[in-house]
Amino acid sequence: MNKESELLEQPSISKDEPETEKRQKPNCWEFKKCGREPGGQNIHEYGVCPASIYTAADGFLGGKNAGRACAFVTGTFCDNRLQGTYTEKEKNCSGCEFYGMLKDEFSGRMSIASFDSYIGKNLRDRQQINAVKLTSTKINNLIANLCMNYFPFNKLSENRVMEVINLVRFLELRKGEIFQARSDKGHNCLYLLRGSLEVIQSGAIRSLIGPADTRIRPMLLSSAPGTSTLVANDFSIVCIADRETLDDIISWDDTFNTIEDVTTEIFERIGLIRNSLIFRRLPYYCIESAFRRMRLRKLKKGENVISIGEPGNAYYIITEGRAEVFQIENPSEGERKVVELSVGDAFGEEALISGRTRSERVCMLEDGSVLVLNKDDFHELIKKPLVTSVNARVAMSMLESGYRLLDVRYLEEYEEVRIPGAILIPLIELRARVHELSPGFKYIIYCRSANRSKVAAMILKQNNFEEVVDLEGGIIKWPYEKEGLMVSNNILKNDKP
Repeated sequence: MNKESELLEQPSISKDEPETEKRQKPNCWEFKKCGREPGGQNIHEYGVCPASIYTAADGFLGGKNAGRACAFVTGTFCDNRLQGTYTEKEKNCSGCEFYGMLKDEFSGRMSIASFDSYIGKNLRDRQQINAVKLTSTKINNLIANLCMNYFPFNKLSENRVMEVINLVRFLELRKGEIFQARSDKGHNCLYLLRGSLEVIQSGAIRSLIGPADTRIRPMLLSSAPGTSTLVANDFSIVCIADRETLDDIISWDDTFNTIEDVTTEIFERIGLIRNSLIFRRLPYYCIESAFRRMRLRKLKKGENVISIGEPGNAYYIITEGRAEVFQIENPSEGERKVVELSVGDAFGEEALISGRTRSERVCMLEDGSVLVLNKDDFHELIKKPLVTSVNARVAMSMLESGYRLLDVRYLEEYEEVRIPGAILIPLIELRARVHELSPGFKYIIYCRSANRSKVAAMILKQNNFEEVVDLEGGIIKWPYEKEGLMVSNNILKNDKP
């Protein structure tokens, strides 16, 4: 039986068990002694614990349950900042001793399955366990509804659907209940999944009669310090999503889908490249370019991948197996093991960036494999921009000199708002429809925020289009004339040059 199976088959707790047997390990507030137990204790002295106001999963992750599940509470940090994904949580909480202790309990795996089983072991009575199962099923149904019926969730591939759980919050509102929603960066949007609402923003009232009102175009929430007041006309379920993070996932999904002959193995390899620290900071087209240039190298147990003193000539990502890293801190003492690496870990960039010789030795602990990107390709991808970006002012001048606009978003986005005169070819269709464009013309490519447009520019360059640029910041940074439903309905201000 594997570790995950053991977690899932832990016996459930009983009401009759003593409290000390039910929960022998401390909650986060007991461990950190912050004085902010969710549920109200010490609230006036220490303030509200952010976990207690987390509203996803019917509020299950808030209140007193959150103390043994902080590792899984997407939406909050202990210092009241907001976050959106488990990856962000892991990155920002990596120095927390309590978070590290939770990771050790799961052998480093922070998954929904391990979360469900963990809660099953630690909740205080059978009633709460049943509530968890009900909530988990409900959330799965809500996500399925989103991905089938609401744009842009319905454009995501099956491989991306499970990432949706990290992008959204669900709220249940009883008839007459009032909720104030705030969009800290102006990026949050609202989808109505059930019921009907009155939404009050800046003194104006908008009625959402039913789910159909937000299936194609969600409602944008007011930016802080303003608020959007939701008043439920009957029992309602709403979904709040970060549009920027969602656009990021869509852009990655479209980028991935432009790669031909994708297999499960290729999907996993590209995911490893995407999540490596170096490429996480780069545009998506760099990930595709890196994938096309990397080669797979098989390794044996005990084989050195790199050695101390040799020149840096490649960057590596482990795709199979484990390795150990040795360094020399004191020449008189020889090598010392400093860390172990596993699948997804990358190494070798330090010597490539600094130009110095290798300062570490990496040796395989077991048979495995690595993806290898050679020095020249590494420097080309990291140091040299493969796509030229221009700001809105320069783009306007280029349009006046004969450049054409290419919009690579989806039809629904194009109909909502667009730059006048733009040709629409969604990124996912571009390879098949590239013949509709002429290499003799010059193109400015745009999308919502410039993620997809950079990939589109690379595709055109690969098809011998020489004069291609990307619109910096996308249409959301375009200060000039726009047209579409949002403009005609006065939802979006139209600035003319």
